[in-house]
Amino acid sequence: MDKCREAFEKTRTFKEFDARSPVVFSNFGGYVSAEDGRPQVYLNGALASYQEQQKRIDELQAKVEAVKQLIGEYKDPAITSDKSFQHGLLLVVDELEQALKGGEE
Repeated sequence: MDKCREAFEKTRTFKEFDARSPVVFSNFGGYVSAEDGRPQVYLNGALASYQEQQKRIDELQAKVEAVKQLIGEYKDPAITSDKSFQHGLLLVVDELEQALKGGEE
């Protein structure tokens, strides 16, 4: 089972639906009723939405990691001997760190 589907099956949406109408994941890539094998359109749509949002979250996390790496590089005093440039970089680093934390402190 893929990690995204595994996480989806831990959500309240899935658990409540499965409690009312037990489902299984078919070999065709979607949820079907455990009783009669009929496709569960609502649950399959919810899974597709969940997967799309997780993809966006993963993309944002990759961007955050890239910014964190830049912050680490910019904090290195050996990046330049120009003191005013170093000061400017530290101001940018501070602003980036605040943005990653969610705003002003």
